Amino acid sequence: MAFEAPAAETLLTAHRELEKLVLTARQQRIKESVAAPYGDLVHEGQLLDPVCRDIEALLISSQQRVTGEVHLLFRPGSLFIEGVESPYSLMAASKGVYGEAVGEWTPTDALGFSKIVALPGVFYRRAGENSAGSAKP
Repeated sequence: MAFEAPAAETLLTAHRELEKLVLTARQQRIKESVAAPYGDLVHEGQLLDPVCRDIEALLISSQQRVTGEVHLLFRPGSLFIEGVESPYSLMAASKGVYGEAVGEWTPTDALGFSKIVALPGVFYRRAGENSAGSAKP
């Protein structure tokens, strides 16, 4: 925890935990990717640049579902997250369960997904084989 501003650090940490629970991974990555350039624009006095409105629209939209409760544990010099709850929890929305029980997909769906995800590797191997076959000794 930051000793300079422990309250701010606590709020930022709790907010980040809520975001992890309710935003998709892509939403989180895009939000983080625009945060630093936006901060730079503000720092440089470029707040009137139209791109700031664009970034702000994305940031505001990304926060619509960031609500809930974060349970914290404080120890001297440390902050621990003990739990996070939100009505918009992506984890709670999933029917996925551990083990053999059918959740969001069937075994056939899983096989198809595995084939699709493996395609870049298949293409890489195939391109190497094609190249090796056409190479002159």
